[in-house]
Amino acid sequence: ITVFGLFFFYTIHKKNIARKKYRPSGIAVEKFKKKYPGITDGEIELVWQALYSFFEIIRKYRNSGASVEAYMTSVIVDDLWHEMILDTRNYMNFCKRFYGDYIHHHPGTVTFETDFTNKEVNLDTVKTYGLLKEMKVELFNGLPLLLSVDEVLGVRNGFRYNRDLLNKQLIEYKAN
Repeated sequence: ITVFGLFFFYTIHKKNIARKKYRPSGIAVEKFKKKYPGITDGEIELVWQALYSFFEIIRKYRNSGASVEAYMTSVIVDDLWHEMILDTRNYMNFCKRFYGDYIHHHPGTVTFETDFTNKEVNLDTVKTYGLLKEMKVELFNGLPLLLSVDEVLGVRNGFRYNRDLLNKQLIEYKAN
């Protein structure tokens, strides 16, 4: 290993640690708390961790040069992301520092249905579920946090998913 190699590894490692330690700005969090009165700091941390996993999907696939379209699968996580985006200066700095470029918010498939415990979900959600499984993210209630946080926190009109149905759909998707 060369000195350059060690420096490169150290720089990447340091950036990974900084990215994991980052938290949304106080402005974004305060606005988020107004939308969710009574939410605890621990619950906000869960929401942030779910959003972080979403950003990591994007980072992983940007770095590989592959095209990826990840779909936001949580109402509460999307709300925190919106508050971050509205704090434009901090959000731009966050994106540039940790992801190299701005992470755009693209509207996903519009659905008024939020309970998918007994029915199949749209293909965008299946793809996002597959990407999270590939990354081996931490599971809550048998699902990645990004797909379970609404249910874990009891978010009114939040998304609810069925792990077995998602696995079935993912197998079918990969077979085609």
